[in-house]
Amino acid sequence: MKKNSSSNARLSGGTIKMALKKNIHLPLLQFKERIAGRHYAKNPRKRAEELFQKAYGRPIDWERPTLFAEKIRWIQFNTDISYWSILADKFKARSYVADKGHGDILIPLLGQWESADDIDFNTLPDAFVIKPNNGCSDLFIITDKKSAPLKKIRRQLARSMSRVYGAYNAETQYALINPCIFAEKIMTEPDFSAGVPDYKFFCVNGEPMMCRVCTDRNYNGPDTKRVTMYDMDWKRHDEWMEPEYAAGAKDIPCPASFEKMKAICRDLSAGMPFVRLDLYDDHGQVRFGEFTFTPAALKRIPSISDTALQYIADRISLSPASAAPTLSVTISTIGKEGIDRVAAMQLPEVEGVEYVVSWQKHEDAPVPQSLQREDIRVVRTPTIGLSHNRNSALSRARGEIILIADDDLSYTSGQLLAVINTFCDNPAVDIASFRYRTPALKRYPERDMPFEDLPKGYVPASIEIAFRRKIITGADALTFNPLLGIGAPYLSAGEEDFFLMQAASRGYRGHYFPIEITTHHGVATGGRKVNDNGVIRANGALIALRRPLLWPVAITAAAMHMSRAGRAPFLRAVREMVKGAIYGMRHLKV
Repeated sequence: MKKNSSSNARLSGGTIKMALKKNIHLPLLQFKERIAGRHYAKNPRKRAEELFQKAYGRPIDWERPTLFAEKIRWIQFNTDISYWSILADKFKARSYVADKGHGDILIPLLGQWESADDIDFNTLPDAFVIKPNNGCSDLFIITDKKSAPLKKIRRQLARSMSRVYGAYNAETQYALINPCIFAEKIMTEPDFSAGVPDYKFFCVNGEPMMCRVCTDRNYNGPDTKRVTMYDMDWKRHDEWMEPEYAAGAKDIPCPASFEKMKAICRDLSAGMPFVRLDLYDDHGQVRFGEFTFTPAALKRIPSISDTALQYIADRISLSPASAAPTLSVTISTIGKEGIDRVAAMQLPEVEGVEYVVSWQKHEDAPVPQSLQREDIRVVRTPTIGLSHNRNSALSRARGEIILIADDDLSYTSGQLLAVINTFCDNPAVDIASFRYRTPALKRYPERDMPFEDLPKGYVPASIEIAFRRKIITGADALTFNPLLGIGAPYLSAGEEDFFLMQAASRGYRGHYFPIEITTHHGVATGGRKVNDNGVIRANGALIALRRPLLWPVAITAAAMHMSRAGRAPFLRAVREMVKGAIYGMRHLKV
């Protein structure tokens, strides 16, 4: 009797703890993440650095990452992780699994909804699981629909749908997921007591390395989860857990489907540097759970030790492709006349330099013979607008340094080598701007200086800009915004200004060097007379973004300057810049 009373007391205490967690702690945490996440989403790399510093007491070593969290962050911010968002979407991941020929391991789907208000519980069976397609710890296991608090569940699912999950912990893959809700058939023992074991496979380059087995999970009651760690020979490793978890671990029989699970992991994780793949054994039937690329938000948790994480980290290779060029010159052109201008550039052959030509409105015209070289790639693109054209070239560039170019320039070998040497000599610089020789008059600073020290009003032209590859790769990759630039629907200039503003907001370090890197044979955009309202509107948008509180005053001053210079009448300049300011504040986020 005394034993039962003690057991009941522990259960009661656990129930109260779980109730407090679900009804108070989690809502407060979600509110905190929603508010702070909006700020952290602007610079996820900086947030990742803060979290790592807090967990490990030192900065991330971006140049020589060794720890598990370091290597995953390196992958996140230095490689193409567009597939993360597709596979981290618990609903879309089902299609990937089916397309890979494993539709038989999908838990039967009962329904999918775009809004919590659309859920029709009457169409669901008495027992089911319902959850959003992103997030964590916000699923509901319904064992008896008649007694379930369906209104409360609907409210909590609506709350989960309204927040941008992941920004607080710099898990950028979740920001690109369009939220939805879906229900699946329940997997559990007949008495609904402990559910089914959850087998979490840590996979590196398509090979499962360890399995973290979670048992005795209780999503709707006290937290009774137990964890046991195994290698791929089903040998238990208590050193892969912190002592307090290892003490409570229990031996789990090797599932009959273990070899099939490993084969599925190899197939589904092929080509991925790292992913955790969760599977279940439902009475002998393998079932798919989810893909996770940032386990536990890359925090240190007691259920998996630093020893285990280092075991995985040591097997993740981050070696870049040795054949990649040092410098990619990305040239944007349009039409038959444009590609002929590129051919007339007589691009010099320089070791370690490639040329990527993005060609709009090509009309299936042949590539000029002079451009049919191994170091030149001509990419035909159906896109419209200069920003889209530049992004097309950037997406194909392979160099560690990217140089922006137009089709009316000329380069020498020495000028291109000067760009490479500048970055080699200044490893702390992420973006560099230079000089170009042009018939039009342009005043340059006489000495090198950080971007923040440049004279007021001085903005580098796009063809003067070069940057390191990391800026256009990874989770916080920058691109030229298609709402700006020639061919954009409303703001027909300013794409390079906005690109640099975004780079500065993410903490990238820019520096001006008084080095001449090219000759410009046409008329510079900045030197043309403003007779297009889209250019004026772009000026207004950029002013509003730079000076969000004082933009009306700044626009008035800019309109007066524009009028005096004969570039546009004062009233017209004010009118169009105000339109641009309003448009920019609505549609452009730095």
